[in-house]
Amino acid sequence: MHKYLDEANIRLSKLGKHGKRCKLKRTGSTVSLQFNFGGQKQKGSGCSFSRDGIREAEKIATLVTNQLVASQYSDEWLNSLLGRNKPAEPEKQLTCAEMIAKYKEYWFRENKKLKAPDRSWYKRFRYVEEVFCVNSNAIVSEKIIRQVIEKTQKDTCTRTYTLQTLRLLLEYFSVSSFDRLIDQFAKKNKPIPKGKYVPNDSEIMSVYNLGFQPKLSCPKKYLEVYSQWQFVYGLLAVYGLRIHEAWSIANWDKPVILKDGDWVEVGLDVDDKTGEDNLIDRCRSKGGIVPAIIDPNNTRHVLAIKHDTKTGFRMAIPLSPKNHNWLEEFKLIGKSNLPYFESPLGYNSDSTGSYNCTVATCRWFLRHKYGFTPHALRHAYNHRAHQQGFNPIEIADSLGHSIAINQGTYLKSRSVNRKIEMANKTTDKAKNIQSENEKLKAEIEYLKTENERLKTELKMYKMLESKN
Repeated sequence: MHKYLDEANIRLSKLGKHGKRCKLKRTGSTVSLQFNFGGQKQKGSGCSFSRDGIREAEKIATLVTNQLVASQYSDEWLNSLLGRNKPAEPEKQLTCAEMIAKYKEYWFRENKKLKAPDRSWYKRFRYVEEVFCVNSNAIVSEKIIRQVIEKTQKDTCTRTYTLQTLRLLLEYFSVSSFDRLIDQFAKKNKPIPKGKYVPNDSEIMSVYNLGFQPKLSCPKKYLEVYSQWQFVYGLLAVYGLRIHEAWSIANWDKPVILKDGDWVEVGLDVDDKTGEDNLIDRCRSKGGIVPAIIDPNNTRHVLAIKHDTKTGFRMAIPLSPKNHNWLEEFKLIGKSNLPYFESPLGYNSDSTGSYNCTVATCRWFLRHKYGFTPHALRHAYNHRAHQQGFNPIEIADSLGHSIAINQGTYLKSRSVNRKIEMANKTTDKAKNIQSENEKLKAEIEYLKTENERLKTELKMYKMLESKN
């Protein structure tokens, strides 16, 4: 979507002139209009951050640019264009309850195409709605606006979202008397990014061995669940998968080939009478077949991830610490033992809008207090690969993202201990190289000396021969 937004802004930059030109900016799940009119202004366009929404917002921005160039722009004109006329009776102002109810109806109507509109509304408007409902019969005031903002912590993204949504709500009702107050809080709010805790290999092994032991009071029918979640944990640790990718493995029971941009299952046995045109033989001869994980002749145990995941179809390689084989230690070679629940790759619209399997896995980690998230195992995989000297391209391919993300976002989460460990390893390597260089220099000096000695001897022999 950012690509479409950038392309729209490039087209808009060719319209109007400097200081009288409107552009687009993403604001949460919507697109805002940004232009200069008596100072920098940012107005909601009423369009969602989607391909259709960006297209519609570009049309509105073009009209705004034309009005600016003609010196005919006014906030009343824009509100009329967007259907946000002021109430017919200015003396009868809406109460907080009426404002939030009316805006909520409008917001859900405009954002009905979002994957999880309930989640998006709650994430951005929960404090606004809470305070407005408490002051349901009151008219919006500076005191109420402050109550909304002070519900959030300073220097957090939550406050940023809340300030943005307050602007959108007030703009919808053409209320501009609180803009300065919101601007003051926005300038002082500087979110501090939280560091992601990534476990080292010893911690990962410790949790695997100790974190899946059922309590004595656990009913027998739930005992199997512990081994199933332990299986998921092992997959995430060994292959660096995203959670839902554990439910998107194509080659666990049967080998697959890549055909027409997707993994296609092929049989373990070939029958010439089936008319398969020796497909498997041709693929095997070219190395284009990915064997089944349970195949006893499979020594590489590469996973083929299906195409409908975030990173598309790809192959993930297993990676264990040195002197360990996690595939065997984590008992991953055998029958798939994923937890069963209805529609694991369906969306959980009641809470986060994520996959059902993702929500369930995160809840398991949180409930058992492992001290890190499931996604942290993916970061640990990346750190382990870099520490073992793997080519960055190979790591990125296995994780299914770009080298820039691999060496940027994922390496930022390295712990201090991991960085020290890497620094020590690099220093030792440099010392070894320096030591080898010194040895080579000494050998070269010795060979030079030996060469000079042999030259001298050769001259003496020649002199003796000439005398004789």
